Amino acid sequence: MITDPKLTDAIKKHHLFSAMSPSELEILYSSARTCQFKTGERIMSQQQQAERFYFVTSGKVKLFRISPDGHEKVIEIVKAGETFAEAIMFMEKNHFPADGEAVGTTSLVSFKFQDFMKLLSKNTTLCFRMLGSTSMRLHKRLNEIETLTLQNATHRVIRHLILQLPDPQAASAEINLDIPKRLMASRLSIQPETFSRILHKLKELKVIQVEGRRIFIPDTRKLFDLEEF
Repeated sequence: MITDPKLTDAIKKHHLFSAMSPSELEILYSSARTCQFKTGERIMSQQQQAERFYFVTSGKVKLFRISPDGHEKVIEIVKAGETFAEAIMFMEKNHFPADGEAVGTTSLVSFKFQDFMKLLSKNTTLCFRMLGSTSMRLHKRLNEIETLTLQNATHRVIRHLILQLPDPQAASAEINLDIPKRLMASRLSIQPETFSRILHKLKELKVIQVEGRRIFIPDTRKLFDLEEF
């Protein structure tokens, strides 16, 4: 049972819950569970039976799969205020399609599929929001597939930096890489060494300045020009 006002306020801000009435939220909160994980601790495993989906209250979750040759492929980094595994409710077999691991100290709230599905059957607005959420994730995955298959490593990194810009219209910008570079490299399907070399090359071209995980872009136009090259 969730009763912490700060936690319930954070949950209600998410689009999957914002359309719910107090009584509907009460149903979900009654069977919800809070859980904490340490850095690198496994949250779920591929093909494990799934009965709940998750809301990240703090920290981050790495969703990944291991290829047949033993390489890790990061599918997504889920941040605080986001959810994951909710689409499994609509699958014929309720099994997690990927592994999940905590990136740093991470806190989650899990909700029962069964309770959420009952609410969906009675709330049309909630159904459309669920459909919208699933569609946005599908669109994001399709864009990533296009990026990974049609663009070389340098363009992937440049594109990723552009997507991280707080304001694409600003003349300059600062980006803070909130996950380790090795995870970022895996997310872009390149080796960590390649990722570092590309950042170094962009630094030599005076497109970026790098200090740890902080990347300063003195002239965003140069970044956009390189993407179009």
